[in-house]
Amino acid sequence: MIADSGSKISACFLEHSRNSGEATIHKRRESLDVMTNGVGLGGVYNATLDRIKGQGKGKSALAMATLIWISHSEPAIHIGELREALVVGIGSRDIE
Repeated sequence: MIADSGSKISACFLEHSRNSGEATIHKRRESLDVMTNGVGLGGVYNATLDRIKGQGKGKSALAMATLIWISHSEPAIHIGELREALVVGIGSRDIE
């Protein structure tokens, strides 16, 4: 897996906190709340999936397949492996 989703999210927020320039934890939390428009992490996740689903059938399927490969691969999948995995059709013996 590329990264444990919980630690990846925590790292993202920690990085934002470091770079936000806010001096207090309260101000950092306010900044993060503004960044997510107050919808929380679940809302951001759902909004992202809605945007993916709204891209049209082909792009949406490719994006979802990419997310599935990234989230289920152990050990971490490399970009070359991901490209190869995405171009092979289900049941196909050849790269398309």
